[in-house]
Amino acid sequence: MKYEARNACYLESHGYPRLGVGMFWALAVLAEVFLFLSFARYFAHHDAKYLYAVAFLLASARWLLLGLYPDRVPVVVFSQALHAATAGVYHAVAVSLVHRLFPGRLESRGQALYTSLNFGVGTAFGAFLAGILWTSQGPAAAFQWSAAVAVAGAVVGFFAVRHSTPLDRQ
Repeated sequence: MKYEARNACYLESHGYPRLGVGMFWALAVLAEVFLFLSFARYFAHHDAKYLYAVAFLLASARWLLLGLYPDRVPVVVFSQALHAATAGVYHAVAVSLVHRLFPGRLESRGQALYTSLNFGVGTAFGAFLAGILWTSQGPAAAFQWSAAVAVAGAVVGFFAVRHSTPLDRQ
């Protein structure tokens, strides 16, 4: 299940109306748009690998909070606002790293590789595993495992991103 669909099913199963779930999604998207509009100003002096690690750690917090406290509206609102970090910061850093790793004429190939791996293979594999966990261990466990995988992603990313520089100097 894709993350948004997983959120919707989970929140609806906890009594939220579809309109409320849609409003939570809208909040997440607005937070991400705001982040993209202000990304250069606020994050231009931070190392890519630190931003990457922070994005994954916040993703872990998002999934853990949503999995454990779906009945608490302020927690759900906060976890949805974290979408800006979990998707927005991650995507901005990833595109920046692709730009650095695939210079000049190779950049379009790097972007295609990033898109294929992230939105294609990564989403399909994650949805497959989440579906297995959802049906075998329950929705809360799927969110908890997602949080654990996000922590692992932070660790791997922190050590895998070498020669990290602030994003404005790339």
